Amino acid sequence: MKCKKCGINKLSKEFPPFTLTDKCNHPRHHCLRCVTTFAETHKQCSQCNHPVPDSSPNLRKCYFILERMFPNIKPETVDDAVSATAGSVTVTRVNGESFDLPYRRNMTIKQLKEKISEFMKVHPEKQSLLFNGNKLQDLDEIHIVENTLSRCGVTPNSTIHGMVLLYAVPSNLDKVVFDLYWGFPSSGKDYLDACAWAFEGQRWDDKVRFVDKTAFDGALRHSGDRVDLFEREGHQIIDVELSRIPSNITHIFFTLSSYSSRTISHFRNPSMKFYDASNPLVMLCEDKTNEAGHRQAIVMCSLQKIDKWYVFGQGALCDGNAQIGIKPMLETIQELIAKTGRYPHEPLNIVTSTITDPDELAAINARQE
Repeated sequence: MKCKKCGINKLSKEFPPFTLTDKCNHPRHHCLRCVTTFAETHKQCSQCNHPVPDSSPNLRKCYFILERMFPNIKPETVDDAVSATAGSVTVTRVNGESFDLPYRRNMTIKQLKEKISEFMKVHPEKQSLLFNGNKLQDLDEIHIVENTLSRCGVTPNSTIHGMVLLYAVPSNLDKVVFDLYWGFPSSGKDYLDACAWAFEGQRWDDKVRFVDKTAFDGALRHSGDRVDLFEREGHQIIDVELSRIPSNITHIFFTLSSYSSRTISHFRNPSMKFYDASNPLVMLCEDKTNEAGHRQAIVMCSLQKIDKWYVFGQGALCDGNAQIGIKPMLETIQELIAKTGRYPHEPLNIVTSTITDPDELAAINARQE
């Protein structure tokens, strides 16, 4: 059967089983693709030009039929076209990077991550997106369908916080190492202080603030200064034994700060390497900061316990230092924790779906069958 609009021979099931409005009184000679595309662009029936409202249930059903037949093709709905001009969504990272995207209610979380990777150069698999303290999942595991902004409760003019997931620590990995290092200034050599800060939710455990010390009965151990004169680098290494960290600890943040200088900008590329203590030649993940900025400290990364331990990149600049000016550093870390919505003994909520439309649920169930 040939579509009289696009001129392509198609199967009979690729034509709408009903007209878009009750005022349409004509045979259905245009295929689903042409009908929906024309309605999206012109807000009219492609054959008789009767107005098609954005809320037309028959138009939505046409999209659901298309989605069942072509699950890998995600046509933009009328709602997408309307909402594209009805605001934006702001994506922001803890290091201050942010940008706006036009809001489309049916943009999938996977598509959002692909857009973010274009702006922030972070691979979609390394992105962890948080909205109102909830993690946005790619897939609705209940209905086995891709999550969209609207299904996850994201509305126009919302802010989504993006975190960079550097590594998910497997359960059989216990003794790990955080190597925090920096390049010497252009002349001479100078040092930064690496420090770990343990938190239960937003509450700092004041037993864990150390340089050249241990904490939690040796579960955290600090190496002190290690200098590589050939590479012109300074290192401070923190060994972590995960199984010995108290169960109430949810976050451990790792910082680099300058003691004598008011800025870390003259240190080259503050960086972090993470590896298995038993295999130091194989790096599990790393993170670098090309522009340290004119602040005294930087929160390099964090170790966070959700269902297991995860290493997240941070790159958040702050004031203060690990020796005598800790308050600004603690306040910055508490702000970072607040953005995740995670407090003592509270799991990180996982957004699945808020599908309530009966036609949509019927379409999803039909596809599963």
